[in-house]
Amino acid sequence: MLNSAPFQIYNASAGSGKTFTLVKKYLSILLSTSNIDTFKQVLAITFTNKAVNEMKERVLNNLYEFSQESILTKPTPLFSIISEELAISEEELNARSKKILTRILHNYAFFDIVTIDKFNHRLLRTFAFDLKLPTNFEVSLDEKTLTREAVDNLIYQAGNNKLLTDVLIDFALEKTDDDKSWDISRELNEIAKLLSNEEYIHHIEALESKNLEDFKALGKQLKELIAELETAITSKAKNVIEKLHSNQLDASSFNRGTLYNHFIKIIENNIARLYENKLEENLINNSQLYTKTTNDSIKSTIDEIRPFLLENYLEIKNHFGQLNFLKNFYKNLVPLSLLNAINAELNKIKEERNLLLISEFNRLISSAIANQPAPFIYERIGEKYKHYFIDEFQDTSSMQWKNIQPLISNALEAELPSGKTGSLMIVGDAKQAIYRWRGGKAEQFIDLYNKKNPFQAEINVENLPKNFRSHDKIVEFNNNFFQHISQYLNNETYRELFEKYSKQETNNKAGGFINLTFIDEKENKESEDNLYCTATQNAISSSLEKGFTYNDMCIITRSKAQGITIANYLAEQEIPIISSETLLLKNDKKVAFLIDLITYFNQPLDAEIHLKILRFLAEKNKVENLHEYYSKKLSDINSVFEEENFNTKYFLQLPFYNAVEYAINAFEISNGNEAYLQFFLDEIISFTQNNNDSLSNFLAYWEQKQDSLSIVAPSSSNAIQLMTIHKSKGLEFPVVIYPFANTSIYDSRNFNLWFPVDKNLFGIDYSLFNSKSAIENINDTGKLFVKEYEEKEELDNLNLLYVTLTRAVEQLHIICKREINTKGEENVKTFAGLFINFLKAEGLWNDNNTEYTLGAPEKHSEVKKKHLSTSEDIPFISNASFGNSFELITKSGSLWDTKQQRAIDKGNIYHHLLSKIFFSHDVIPTIEEAIGNGLIPETEKEQFENYLTNLTQHPMLEAYFTSAYKIFNEREIITANGVFLRPDRFVVKNNEVTIIDYKTGSFSETYKNQIKGYASAISEIGYEVKEKLLVFVNENVEIIQV
Repeated sequence: MLNSAPFQIYNASAGSGKTFTLVKKYLSILLSTSNIDTFKQVLAITFTNKAVNEMKERVLNNLYEFSQESILTKPTPLFSIISEELAISEEELNARSKKILTRILHNYAFFDIVTIDKFNHRLLRTFAFDLKLPTNFEVSLDEKTLTREAVDNLIYQAGNNKLLTDVLIDFALEKTDDDKSWDISRELNEIAKLLSNEEYIHHIEALESKNLEDFKALGKQLKELIAELETAITSKAKNVIEKLHSNQLDASSFNRGTLYNHFIKIIENNIARLYENKLEENLINNSQLYTKTTNDSIKSTIDEIRPFLLENYLEIKNHFGQLNFLKNFYKNLVPLSLLNAINAELNKIKEERNLLLISEFNRLISSAIANQPAPFIYERIGEKYKHYFIDEFQDTSSMQWKNIQPLISNALEAELPSGKTGSLMIVGDAKQAIYRWRGGKAEQFIDLYNKKNPFQAEINVENLPKNFRSHDKIVEFNNNFFQHISQYLNNETYRELFEKYSKQETNNKAGGFINLTFIDEKENKESEDNLYCTATQNAISSSLEKGFTYNDMCIITRSKAQGITIANYLAEQEIPIISSETLLLKNDKKVAFLIDLITYFNQPLDAEIHLKILRFLAEKNKVENLHEYYSKKLSDINSVFEEENFNTKYFLQLPFYNAVEYAINAFEISNGNEAYLQFFLDEIISFTQNNNDSLSNFLAYWEQKQDSLSIVAPSSSNAIQLMTIHKSKGLEFPVVIYPFANTSIYDSRNFNLWFPVDKNLFGIDYSLFNSKSAIENINDTGKLFVKEYEEKEELDNLNLLYVTLTRAVEQLHIICKREINTKGEENVKTFAGLFINFLKAEGLWNDNNTEYTLGAPEKHSEVKKKHLSTSEDIPFISNASFGNSFELITKSGSLWDTKQQRAIDKGNIYHHLLSKIFFSHDVIPTIEEAIGNGLIPETEKEQFENYLTNLTQHPMLEAYFTSAYKIFNEREIITANGVFLRPDRFVVKNNEVTIIDYKTGSFSETYKNQIKGYASAISEIGYEVKEKLLVFVNENVEIIQV
């Protein structure tokens, strides 16, 4: 019978058939009634589009199978199970399936299997008015770029805001004092990440009331406290030395001079590794302070003053703990103090562009629906769900879970007309919780399956016991390995997770093979990276010999950098690979050429760019005598363009997208299927929709995005996949190769912790610290915080290891370091040490062996013919006319064909025309040229003429459209830092400059900062900036003097 508990939880370890279980339950709800619209009352939530598509596909495919007449004679196992559990005849099940499938296909919008982000987006659209959001807001996934822009805008204000300038300069100087780069943008971009961290919201909100003055005062207070402590420490150390000298004791009086030198080092500020010895233990136990041969009178003196020495030793050590705490407090204070300012700049950008960051969804929804009754929420979204499914629950953040609870609670606790309640089915695995950094907490799912029920409904917890993915030996290895290493989890709850819930039943897939290779750099002259690469290649070769193909294999690494190392090596060996790195647009030669060509027009005198262009063309045209070719053409790049029928002036006249298309055709670089070029053009469309299409702006955009822009991987390629652990989650591969398997379990490099501070003393409750020792050594609370942090580190890292090792179906190759010391002790704080420890426990470890195998390497799975190309190549299509034969329409649909949209379009036309007008008498010829080009209609000639005449003869502008000034329109300026700027217009007279920048819409601080940036750059050249004018080209001309 179908389980009757309204709240069902499935604890689903890797490969245990969770999707099958979800689909079975989903179909059971749909088919349990004759109501063909039941699917409209079901909401299934998962976390990736891939998972959504897989579940939808399975539901529809099964309904299609169930609806066929042949199912009655040859029923599938799932059909029989559902028929039996629902206690309905197979004929009835077949009939219902037909009706429901037809209904879903005709009402597909109500088929709600969606990602959590899509559901949240729907809620936000519904409550946009309540949240005071623009109705046409767009969702931005690119938080990194926007945050970077906000930081740049903030730094841009240096020189205008005195307090901000002082803070930034002091921060830069302190960095240089610490022998670090003066560039502060990196630290500010790092601290800005806190703004999108759900876990830190309440801490950041608590600091919103503090301004820069408050933080500056706090910084001054901390510096004073630090100076006082440093003085006190030195003074105490000097007192100890004086005490020793007064008792005729010096370094020679003590064992190895350790105690005496300890205090001398403090006086000399030579405190590195000061407490990495047993001096404290020796002082407490009165042992090893002096040698056996020490004079008895000296021994007696030392014994007599030992309490004094111990007291001062401990006091100074305590002072050092406080000092490190205060120094780390101060170190993080400046970036923290600028968080509000960065957030303010980010909000300006979002407001100007009608953007909403995806990371804001949960917080905004929480504020919209908090304390709202479920019926009200249902009424607003237009749906009433009775049945809920949540997949991958361990990845659900606390706020996401809290936000959806009112809806679920209403479904579970309200009785339906049938007398039943709604239902909730949750599927997850706390061992696969690897997204803590974005809010996913294993603890949340652990609490649920331990029956900490937030609802007034019966709960039932089931484990899915069998692994349907991997072959027997793989399953057995993972069972034994994770149960063994669970002893190294210091938190009892986490330890129980692997002790009780990691063991799985095997299936009928016999065989499986595990290979562990340990590399030892000391015994090999090759670099460590080369050893990993060679071992990886060996694993590939041995798998190929056993009948596996390249696309059976996946190489999984912990970091992108490790993946790049492997990818570069395998590419040199001509082994086909697919990775995020190999699919990057920037790695395609033709895209790189187009970027070089665009750069040429931005930096026409750059010889290196000339050479790059020539190198590409020489390869394309198969030039044999490269030396002669470079010698002749390097100094005359224009002759090369002429030979290629490429007109530089025509390129510059075209809209950006058309210009790039023109270059592709002129240089004849498209040959049939050109995925990289097509994706590159798509990216240009995306860029021009949200930015002006200046070359320098695109190059700046490309510089920021080039490491993330890639084509979609073709699934049918016969190549090895290479991905990070996080990307591999939810996937499976016949052969998994895991190099660099020596991750450190405790990594202090990324340590970040909000820690309580004395509000009465410092004026704030919490501050951010990035030093583990600073927290640990301050007090017992600090020790507890660090202990909890490290316990979570242990779990998160073992979860990463679990996800990696459970991706393998038939073969698993693990390549790691020989993490063992001269005493033969393994380092169990690393993955490599845990593997060694496990092999020792199994009685398999041998000091002379570097390779261990379990199972047999023979291939057991059937050879499947893999069709490497299932569809025709889509040819590269370009617009050969290069005119404005199509129009890019804003994604904000609410602007289409509106007065606002027409105003924006007209403003852009005026902006274009003004770039052609140098003097007031240029107005009429410019308009006539625009009419000839089809830019403006003949019927609007008089309107444009009157507007532009009024503008050029405006009392504040008239003089600047005469020959009394030297005029520069759209002239790019290169700053000392190599940044390209492009003011709309600036005019020069007697070394004095007036800058004019045209804008549409309303005033924005960004415009003000932008024109100030132009002024700063022009001043660097040697001109004196007299005036800065923002000219708003709206219905009426408006001029603002900055």
